[in-house]
Amino acid sequence: MGRVAPSGPSSIPVGMGEAETGGGPASNAVAQPGMAAPAPVTEKSEKNDAMQYAARQLGIHYLKRYFLLLCFRTYLSLGINPVTKPFDKWVAGQRELQHLLNHLTLDT
Repeated sequence: MGRVAPSGPSSIPVGMGEAETGGGPASNAVAQPGMAAPAPVTEKSEKNDAMQYAARQLGIHYLKRYFLLLCFRTYLSLGINPVTKPFDKWVAGQRELQHLLNHLTLDT
C-alpha cells in the first residue's frame, strides 16, 4: 500500500480507502470462467474496507512502537552513553533493526 506510516494514533486516516478510490481489490475483480460474478461494491462494504484499513494501520503503528520500546530497552541495558551516541543514532547503526522495523507487517 502506498500510504505513509502515521506519526500517532490520531493521524490514522479513517476516510477513503483504496476500494473507495478505485484502486482496491473490489474495483478490479473480474469474473473467472466457472465462477460467479463478483458481488457489487456497496457503500457498506466500502465503509467496512476503510475501517479495516484504518484498524490495520493502527495495529502496525502500535507494533512499531512496541518494537522500538524493546530496542530502547536493549540500548539502555548495553550501558551506552546517551551523550556520545543517542538512541536514534544507535538504531540507525543497527542494520538488522532497520530491516526488521521496515518489514513489520500484520500479514500472516
